[in-house]
Amino acid sequence: MRKISVLLVMFAALLAGHSFAQQQVRYVENAHIINDAAMIGSLGLQSPQPNGIQTVACGADTLAYARNKSNGLRVLNMNGANSAAAFGQYYDAPQPISVSKLRFHAYKLNTAGGPASNIVVEIYNARPDSLPLGAPLRTATVVVDTNFYGGSLEALEKVATFSSPVLLTGAYVVVVRNNSSNPMGIVVNDYLTQDGANEWLASAQFSGLWRHSYEVNVAAVPLNCDMLLDPVVSFHISANFTSNPACISAAGNVGFVNTSSPILHHRMYNVAAFLNAVGHSATWNFGDGSSDQRLATMLDTIHYYNAAGSYVVTLHDTLYGWTRNCAADTAIALGQSPESQFSHTHTNLVVQFTDQSLHNPTTWYWRFGDGTVSNLRNPLHTYTNAGSYQVCHWSISTCGIDSICSTVTVTCPAPTASFSSTTSNLTVSYMDWSTGGANAWEWNFGDSTFSTAQNPSHTYTAAGNYLVHLRTYNACGMDSSWYWLTLTCAAPVATFSLTTNLLTASFSNQSTGLGVSWSWDFGDGSNSAQLNPVHAYVNTGNYTVCLTATNACGVDVACESLSVSITGIDDAIEKGFQVYPNPAASVLQIAAQLDHEEPVQLVLCDLMGTVIKTIDWGIVSAAHMDIPVDDLAAGTYFLQIRTGSGTVVKQVAVLR
Repeated sequence: MRKISVLLVMFAALLAGHSFAQQQVRYVENAHIINDAAMIGSLGLQSPQPNGIQTVACGADTLAYARNKSNGLRVLNMNGANSAAAFGQYYDAPQPISVSKLRFHAYKLNTAGGPASNIVVEIYNARPDSLPLGAPLRTATVVVDTNFYGGSLEALEKVATFSSPVLLTGAYVVVVRNNSSNPMGIVVNDYLTQDGANEWLASAQFSGLWRHSYEVNVAAVPLNCDMLLDPVVSFHISANFTSNPACISAAGNVGFVNTSSPILHHRMYNVAAFLNAVGHSATWNFGDGSSDQRLATMLDTIHYYNAAGSYVVTLHDTLYGWTRNCAADTAIALGQSPESQFSHTHTNLVVQFTDQSLHNPTTWYWRFGDGTVSNLRNPLHTYTNAGSYQVCHWSISTCGIDSICSTVTVTCPAPTASFSSTTSNLTVSYMDWSTGGANAWEWNFGDSTFSTAQNPSHTYTAAGNYLVHLRTYNACGMDSSWYWLTLTCAAPVATFSLTTNLLTASFSNQSTGLGVSWSWDFGDGSNSAQLNPVHAYVNTGNYTVCLTATNACGVDVACESLSVSITGIDDAIEKGFQVYPNPAASVLQIAAQLDHEEPVQLVLCDLMGTVIKTIDWGIVSAAHMDIPVDDLAAGTYFLQIRTGSGTVVKQVAVLR
């Protein structure tokens, strides 16, 4: 074996001007991990509750496995020139874990190259021979300075945090690297006392080549020690176990095998396993109230049951981490052969069956007595007919099978039909009041029309007497109800009043009746369907206005005569206004030339009398006004010029 010397830096010659002849790096106070199995057993555990298989997240725990193997500590020189450029420490991954940080203890040995150095931290997959494999999975950088802090292990600790946790499913190696020639001291276990316990988990890299620690000598002493490279890890644990037998049909022993997460049994992660006391990580509750706990804290155990029965056995697993603990529970029901029982409720032909079997069956089977079956635990079954049926129920588990049969009587009343109606002229709204669970309806309205709605509305074509018939159905039968419906239908009464103002007439509709629509004839060839229209006549004269009121039951017409005229117009006033151009394309101009001042208002209407524009001109004697008409459609319009003395109406045209 090729032996490679590594410079051992003892505390007697760590830094010039310091005397450390008999010193070693000291532990921080209270930093020792509990190393007595009896202590672990005396910590006290809460009584777990049956809650099924449980998986919990654990971490972040700092693995102090290497430190707790040691009897003492040493410092090794690490540099990229004449010593090892990197040291590694191997760790198992008995199940998927994630590594987020790495803790180590180091300082710069002298000020060569400056008071501080950048140290690289890496994590690799491990080869089968425990050396780093391939390229690093993640890299981080830590600054190390020359401060020795009096040898305090806590003060010398450096923490490298990876940019994201490294997910690992197999063994891995954590590495600290100093590629420069400036030496760094790194704290390791005491190789003089062989603190590596011949596990050879450490490794060193020289000139790019990785070596096992058993290939490396320090002053002719094999490097049988561990590097204090402590990864910060997170993982999940699940508690689980099996039993033999699974059924307790008589008094006797039952064996239990712990099948929980493998990390619970691993000495690198569980302090109890490290101390060969892994049984303290498993606490059993056998579910029979037994006070004999001699076998209740073994990884795999056995328990004597005094009688057959059903018992809920609970396993409480605790991983005693190096910096924090993590626990999970699981519960499994052990039983005897099931005892089949059931109950039922029914509504008409629908029956709800409920399993009430004892001793935890896992499978169920039903025969409903009508040729149908089910394997649901609590089935809902619909029979075709009322009657009595022999229903049989089987309860099955790994412990056995049991059955029970019972007569189930199903009754099914038909519905009772009933309904009411409200009318509005010829429209009738029907309301179903049937009882007994009707789920289908059939209406005959007595006029050869039908409906299957529950609450239909129907409009008849004429007044009269109709025999209305309702049939209601459910799975159990049918019932019917009927009565004679008498429909009367009142025709509307048309009436209105009116007022006039010069050429404009306003109408007030005072008709009576239900469901009425209106039609107005203004006597000048115009009409409207408004309730209370306002109409502007073009010419003075006498007109006959008629209102027609209509509903489903008839028609009524009311007519009134009216006279519209323009009064009080002085010839001088009419001659005092000129409107031009007429026809107009974009602007209608009005020129006023009066012999005295008058208040003037301009109102522009269409042929139907609808007001389009109203302009208050003010007090006018001699003035000019432009009215834009480029926004109007081509056609004929009326311009009313209203003064204090009277009104002038001008007919104007708009061209496009």
